[in-house]
Amino acid sequence: PIQNAQSPELLSRSIRGPKWLMSIVLPLDINFHAEHHLDSSVPHYWLKTYAEDLEKKAKPVWKEGYFMALKALFKKAI
Repeated sequence: PIQNAQSPELLSRSIRGPKWLMSIVLPLDINFHAEHHLDSSVPHYWLKTYAEDLEKKAKPVWKEGYFMALKALFKKAI
């Protein structure tokens, strides 16, 4: 990530992980955070489809695995 970046895809990340874990830890598709910042008018239940469409169009967003994101969170907290 780049602090003070103008591009939303550089400011927020989308968390990837097993579906069962994402539905427990990050309900309502909160894990599609970067996609939400690219177009906040997309309802949460369409964010997964929107993310897939972005991949097909080769428009990358910052994606990170759940455990790597958790590690980064605790690293900053210490």
